[in-house]
This record gives sequence, C-alpha cells and structure tokens, in this order.
Amino acid sequence: MIWIEKDLKQVIENKEFIDTVLVPLTPISFNEHDVKLANQVEDLGILLNELERQYRGRVIVTPPFSYLIDESNKVNRLNEWGNMFRENGMKNIFFVTCDFEWEGLETDFTDNIMWIPSLDLASFDMTTQKTIVSKHIEHLITIFSKKW
Repeated sequence: MIWIEKDLKQVIENKEFIDTVLVPLTPISFNEHDVKLANQVEDLGILLNELERQYRGRVIVTPPFSYLIDESNKVNRLNEWGNMFRENGMKNIFFVTCDFEWEGLETDFTDNIMWIPSLDLASFDMTTQKTIVSKHIEHLITIFSKKW
C-alpha cells in the first residue's frame, strides 16, 4: 500500500492485516559534496517500491521523513512519527535509510531503523539493477520475517 487516499482507506479498514509501516528517511542538503544524497533517495525509493509490491496488503510505505543533515531535533521528530503509528494500531514500524548517521542512533528508538548501503543503481544496466535490487530485497525480507 502507498500513501494515497484509496490505499489509506484500506489500511484503516484492515489494520489487523496491514500492520507494518515502512518510512523512508531522506536527508536534505544543498552542499556540493552532498549531491550524492539524491542518489540515495532514488535507490531507497526503488527498494521500497519493490517491497511494497511484494507485500501489498501487509505493508504501507509512507511519504519520506525528510530532515536536514545537521538537524538537532530529527531524533525527537522521528520518535513522534513512531508514536503516532503505534497509537493508530501499527505493530511494526521500520525506518529505512541509506544514511549511515542513523546506524549509531538505534538505541534512541523503540522502532526499527534499517540501514541499507547506497547502491548507485543508476550507474548499472537494467539487468544488473534488477539483480542488485533482488538481493537487497531478499536481505530485507529476512529482517522483516524475524520481526513479524
């Protein structure tokens, strides 16, 4: 399920089945050396779209949680998102990111932070992209299965 009216209505009506939220974490910066962040956002979108396709009816992918690279309040804001999802019946909340900065902050959260490496998928041909995405999806599915 994705964050559109039709899907949200189904999520609300079927919370006993749709119990998992996937939240992409996307850093924002206009520094020249941070241009690669846009690539991370693209890669993350591709992976989450594939996960949503495979688990449609079990997961919902939210709009991105965007934050400034050096934002001091991002941990508190993200915890508020997690609290809101739990208060509304979601049992599994996964914050998914390519930003390694979140890796060290896992202990600050009740919910799961899943760090995945930036893949730079655009630099590969379509066949290689599909292979790489498939392998990463297998890894993420293993993690989800342990949590479910």
